[in-house]
Amino acid sequence: MERKLFHEDIQLFNEISSDLKEMKPMLQNLKSAYEALNIGAFTNRELKDLTASVSIILAKNKFLKELNGQLDDMNVKSNIIREKMILDHMHLIEELEQAIAALKSFVPKDIKQRISERQVHLKAKNVSFENGTFTISDDDKENILETYCRFYLTSLEEQEFFDKVQNYVKAYADLKNHMIDNFYADNTNLRDLNVFIEIESDQHSSSFKPSEIKVNKSVIIGMIRRAMHRLDLKK
Repeated sequence: MERKLFHEDIQLFNEISSDLKEMKPMLQNLKSAYEALNIGAFTNRELKDLTASVSIILAKNKFLKELNGQLDDMNVKSNIIREKMILDHMHLIEELEQAIAALKSFVPKDIKQRISERQVHLKAKNVSFENGTFTISDDDKENILETYCRFYLTSLEEQEFFDKVQNYVKAYADLKNHMIDNFYADNTNLRDLNVFIEIESDQHSSSFKPSEIKVNKSVIIGMIRRAMHRLDLKK
């Protein structure tokens, strides 16, 4: 069967999106480290490349190409001098590497301190740089929703399971309404309708067979008698 969207957790998306505020100083450090290399403007393309798995390789190669070009323009022929000048500038690459590492190891405080129960958080790859600011674009939002916030039914067995649960919930609601309308509700906690179920084997066992599930007739008889008594008193 074609997969069917079962649930989209918007609250989780909002919580993930809220991580951006805490991540922004790290993103700004990344931007500053990149701009210090003087290899071009920091754009959304650079951000996406830098947060990809091969990001530092791309940036390093671009930096070395630019630096070697500057040395050529300065007519520096000596390999010893060229290597020394390159080494003198490698701390800029190291600072960029550190900025990328910090972003990749980012964990929000509410998760780190176990204030929040959520297991997922914002990743730098799901942030964009638009109009001079870091933001979550429409494409980023779609990627976050699809990766973390959507659950799909992907098989006929899963669909059948969901249909049976829906039927159970509907029957539960119908029973609850009937109990309220006919004075049975005064006899039990409406949140616990398991009183109507009797298990033929050990009541405390979680491994009973479906065939052992029976209607607890004594409970129903008692509830009907008490409801009838209340009705008689109202006459």
